[in-house]
Amino acid sequence: MKETIPFYRRLRKVVSLLIISFFIAFLGNVEMSYAQSTVNGTVTSSNGTEVLPGVTVRVKGSNVATTTNNEGKYSIIVPQSAVLQFSLIGYTTFEVSVQSRTVVNAQLTSSENSLKDVVIVGYGTQKKINLTGAVSTISSEKLENRPMVNLADGLQGLIPGLNLNLNNGQPGQAASFNVRGNVTIGAGSNSAPLILVDGVVRDPNLIDPNDVESVTVLKDAASSAIYGSRAANGVVIITTKTGKRGRTQLSYSGAYTISRPTLLPDYVNSGDYITMFNSAQRTGQASGGYTSGDPFTAQDSTRAAAFRADPINNPSAYVDPGNPRRYRYVGNTDWIDVLYPGWAPQQQHNVSLSGGEGKTTFVASLGYFRQEGLQKPADQVFQRFTPNLKITTDVTSWLTISLNTSLTHTDNDQGAFTRINQGGSWISGDLRPLMPVYHPDGNFSGQGNYTNPIAVLTNSGRDIDAKNDFFATGRVIIRPAKNITINSDYTWNSFTSFRRANLIPYNEFGVNGAFLNIFPWTNPSQVSENRQNNNYNALNAYATYENTFASKHYFKATAGFNQEYQHYQLSNSLARNLIDPTLPAIGLNNDTRPVVGGTETQFALIGTFFRLNYIFNDRYLFEVNGRYDGTSRFQPTSRYTFSPSVSAGWNISQEGFMSEIKKTVNLLKLRVSYGQLPNQLTSGGISSAAQYPYIATQTTGTVGYLFGGQPGIVVNTPGLISPNFTWEKVRSQNIGLDFGLLNNRLTGSFDYFINNTKDMLVPGLQLPAVLGTSAPASNSADLRTKGWEAAITWADKAINKELSYSVGFNISDSYSRITKFKNNPTNNLGNFIEGELINDIYGFETLGFYQTDAEAASVDNSQLAGYRWLAGDVKYADLNGDGKIDYGNQTISNSGDYKKIGNSTPRYRFGLNLNLAYKNFDLTTFVQGVMKRDFMPNDYVFHAFRDDEYSIPFQYATDYWTPQNRDAYFARPRFAGGGNTQSQTKYMQSAAYARLKQLTIGYTFPKLMTDKIKLQRLRVYATGANLFTITSLYKGYDPEALSFTTYPLNRSLSFGLQVTL
Repeated sequence: MKETIPFYRRLRKVVSLLIISFFIAFLGNVEMSYAQSTVNGTVTSSNGTEVLPGVTVRVKGSNVATTTNNEGKYSIIVPQSAVLQFSLIGYTTFEVSVQSRTVVNAQLTSSENSLKDVVIVGYGTQKKINLTGAVSTISSEKLENRPMVNLADGLQGLIPGLNLNLNNGQPGQAASFNVRGNVTIGAGSNSAPLILVDGVVRDPNLIDPNDVESVTVLKDAASSAIYGSRAANGVVIITTKTGKRGRTQLSYSGAYTISRPTLLPDYVNSGDYITMFNSAQRTGQASGGYTSGDPFTAQDSTRAAAFRADPINNPSAYVDPGNPRRYRYVGNTDWIDVLYPGWAPQQQHNVSLSGGEGKTTFVASLGYFRQEGLQKPADQVFQRFTPNLKITTDVTSWLTISLNTSLTHTDNDQGAFTRINQGGSWISGDLRPLMPVYHPDGNFSGQGNYTNPIAVLTNSGRDIDAKNDFFATGRVIIRPAKNITINSDYTWNSFTSFRRANLIPYNEFGVNGAFLNIFPWTNPSQVSENRQNNNYNALNAYATYENTFASKHYFKATAGFNQEYQHYQLSNSLARNLIDPTLPAIGLNNDTRPVVGGTETQFALIGTFFRLNYIFNDRYLFEVNGRYDGTSRFQPTSRYTFSPSVSAGWNISQEGFMSEIKKTVNLLKLRVSYGQLPNQLTSGGISSAAQYPYIATQTTGTVGYLFGGQPGIVVNTPGLISPNFTWEKVRSQNIGLDFGLLNNRLTGSFDYFINNTKDMLVPGLQLPAVLGTSAPASNSADLRTKGWEAAITWADKAINKELSYSVGFNISDSYSRITKFKNNPTNNLGNFIEGELINDIYGFETLGFYQTDAEAASVDNSQLAGYRWLAGDVKYADLNGDGKIDYGNQTISNSGDYKKIGNSTPRYRFGLNLNLAYKNFDLTTFVQGVMKRDFMPNDYVFHAFRDDEYSIPFQYATDYWTPQNRDAYFARPRFAGGGNTQSQTKYMQSAAYARLKQLTIGYTFPKLMTDKIKLQRLRVYATGANLFTITSLYKGYDPEALSFTTYPLNRSLSFGLQVTL
């Protein structure tokens, strides 16, 4: 009873409060009901082509609200003087006064169109107009209207300062990213930027480009300092698409592509090959140089000529008179046509479902990509599956939670020798035209010193590589008070891979199928397996306060915490002499010495960070960033470091004295920044040396002595480790200008930067050999990189605004110079040299060719080659006048006749893009290139027979010196003619180029037509990629690859379809 009375008292108080609240609400409604009317309307997208369901329609300043139905219609009772607010996630909020109207329609502008105004930055967003650092961003509209092999394929040339190298065209090949050139030459370092996908470190080559919403590049210390020690090379922030509240949409994007190499070498035919071979053989005999042990006979030449004249009635091989079990080859095979016949197919598909009702939005997508290799005999197929799910829920007005999961599964199945030992090519393998593909009896050709690449690719086994990369990120956003937001997220990543490669021995056959030998590269049979497992965890928590005081003072502060942990495991094994070579099981072998190995490493990073922004009157902008980092890659005494940066901006266009030209000069902003970023030195590799560089590691191996019939196991002596090495420090300076003119139809930016890297970790001075180990690395080198970037775009409409177009051009340049390098006291040309540029090329000055044997004999060329020089060999300038051609002692002070003749750094990278849209048609074209780059070709294809008779000449190599052709381009043919193939001015090439990277023509069907078939959008398009290239390089070299031994890049034609339901 004593407890009952207080309970009723409490209940009475509650009821009384409810009654009072009811009357207050009633009185409020009575006041609201004064002069009320019903307002109806329809809400559509800004272009009026799409109705918007789920839009919240609210009377401003009250709780009266409704939502639009599936047809975008709404009805609401409001006072005649009310102001209506229309809001929908993914769109900009719109307000309109009722003014006694009964019909109020509204058009909402997609917030995607505001991506140009809001930029993703480290742990947050900023308005572009308020940026003080060097930041570039592009939206999905630049990527989604064409097929791409990977994201880098679509980004190349679009962002100044973002350098992308596609490396080669092999299926599944990853691209490399670089921001603003070299930052370090430190031991174990690389120039890759920090790449984040939805705030998490991730490989951009493993995501589906169709899922990308925007890409932002942070280039200077002011914009990237908040990420600390991993941001010394810049930051690339990739944001994937999110769901929009409203009608659920089902979208499909697909394309079918056929590809060919961008270019292929044109080798000599059998006639030219025999002629050049015989010439080289005679040269070797006359000069005491290399000669072939299997020269051509007169019968070879006669039969080869007969086959070229009539290949139907003359055989491509005949029985060797000296060995009736073997053939002599006299065919005329174009091995490039055999290796790369026709076009390789490629297809990609992406299905996405997005939408949301009430408080929850979602997007789910499934991507599939399949690419077949250009080398048909390798039968290579690369496949990528990318399911993704992202869900966001507003639990309350102050709490939002989200879950983002993604999985990338890849399968790469290819011939073992597509990759093993051959760098992914065979384009420069044994391609002598005399060898046919098959013997007359139907067996593969190839015997003795002839290697049939088709037989190797077809018979020698498979290389299968499967990877799984799973990410799950849970995020909580709390808004505990006005102007305060707290974000926290946790990410778990599991990466696993399994690769199995097996070699199957295959037989070489002679006449009538006679067994000759087992192809040596595939004998004995073997299988290797490699298993990787990497678990990565990341935790981020940060809070942001944002407010404007007295209408002129804007303040924003962010502070937070970041922690990451990685645990990596690798196991590998190899077994030979398989019981059944066609069954590549690691346990089915007769190997008495199988190889088993592995490694296990851990890595941890912890950091706290902050950012302060202050803006006065939208004119004067200030920003301060800082991060305190700790890494497990350093000893405890030097494990932590601080990364500060400051930046400022002046929005000149907001000044009063600019008011008279405001309509002409819409934006004029000056930016300056300075900051220091530490570098963790190592590349982040998997080895113990990369993860624990401050610990002396010991490797294991075997010795040549037998113990119990088996080689002994040995643990090697560890190398020396310096106890003093520490962080590299990158000091970044940047000054930039942003402008917008003529109603922002003409926009652009310019940046100039200097990056000074101090205390780079480089190999130590060489120690006496009796020490038995190498010198420890030390922080004893500095580097300075200077460069600039510019971008300009003109966008407008014409022809009664039915034609919209934009033209954009961007260009960037950078170069790096060593400003300190104490570990090369003699300034040896084979090492970095203080005061010199990185990538300098040294060589001889070429005067032409010796025209007589006597002239050649008058000069001492013995340090270049041991044979006797003859007429037709290259003549070099004797720069120091000592009567001989040499390198001196290969130092700056004594380089003999060697001098600086070029630099291989790509300079003045540019991109030019044009976008047109007329009614329902659209056209996009994009040109990318490099304006300056020196290239010294010195491989075994450019120079005929550079190494031996297997170095097959190109067709252009037939322009060689003879007594009748003294003004030739190439020297007289020589086997292993190293003297003629020295780095030199004559063969220095310009690797500058301009390439039409993309040409897309599309058509979007009219809405009147798509409405009839219940579709929101239907677009078809055709795209050509790498259609043509302007370059002065010799045919056979791709200016983007610059190597004969890499897999060729792709030229492709695509046909695509995009549908939205």
